[in-house]
Amino acid sequence: MELIHADANHVMLGTLERYELDLAFGSDENDFECTMVISDHCCRTGEYLAMQDVVAGHVKYTEYGGRIDGVCVDTGKETVTYSGRTWQGILSKKIVCPDDG
Repeated sequence: MELIHADANHVMLGTLERYELDLAFGSDENDFECTMVISDHCCRTGEYLAMQDVVAGHVKYTEYGGRIDGVCVDTGKETVTYSGRTWQGILSKKIVCPDDG
């Protein structure tokens, strides 16, 4: 599986190669943190990270990913951490209603 980086319009900008990803799911979490070295810094607030998998030659997006709500640089550790809401975290703040009929 690859972790892709997409802009605010969901247009793929590239893949992340070296990172640590922590995703949390549940009634009181639904967030993530992705940490990498500063020299690999490429994301901004409002952009997206998403895991994709290739199954039988078809690209499939997984449930792992979300919207970047914060960027924190630690110059002492020379890392940057992207944090935000997972897809479940985004949906937990929405009311989904089917069309009439």
